[in-house]
Amino acid sequence: MHENPELCRQRPTSELSLIWKGSMSAFSPLLQKGVLVEASLGDTMRTVLCRGLGLDPGYLDNRINTIFLDGQPVDNVDKAVIKEGSVLALSAAMPGFVGAALRKGGYYAGMRGSITHPEETADAQGNIGMFTLKLFNQTCEELGPDLLARGVLVRESDLGEFLAAKPEAFRQDLKEILINGKQSSVDDLKSIGRRGETGLILLRVSMEG
Repeated sequence: MHENPELCRQRPTSELSLIWKGSMSAFSPLLQKGVLVEASLGDTMRTVLCRGLGLDPGYLDNRINTIFLDGQPVDNVDKAVIKEGSVLALSAAMPGFVGAALRKGGYYAGMRGSITHPEETADAQGNIGMFTLKLFNQTCEELGPDLLARGVLVRESDLGEFLAAKPEAFRQDLKEILINGKQSSVDDLKSIGRRGETGLILLRVSMEG
């Protein structure tokens, strides 16, 4: 299932920069729901993730065990192409039979039949576009800090829901808040998502220290 291409072509309407002193696990719900990432698309998954986003090739091969691209499990990261509007989900090892069955290149891969993502040939044009990235289990804490520091695009409604659900302790771990480059308060954050806006916000989160 692809993301709405019209959404992927939108530009951010505002920017939110946070300096955070708590645990990165606090942002797991947002990363699991999915954020939009800008990259040079039309190339293989390995190229987009490793060359474009700086992911270590060894981490991709050995740590990320389960990959879904547009709702289909991927076995070969060198034969899966990320396109404009693609939805990519990454996960470390999942427990039980389900985890074994969905593991990339695993023993049960040949039994998945038509649900496995078909192998493709890259047709890279170097065009910059956006795709949705979802992170699950350990990948949230391991990839989340660099991803959020780099900057991601988030629907204003999704960010508003995320912030509204957070307890007071979350707000106390916010060391600095900048909205469109201006020093802002926790009260300013409360307005995000409450205006009925459907646009995108560029979110950057830096870890203190």
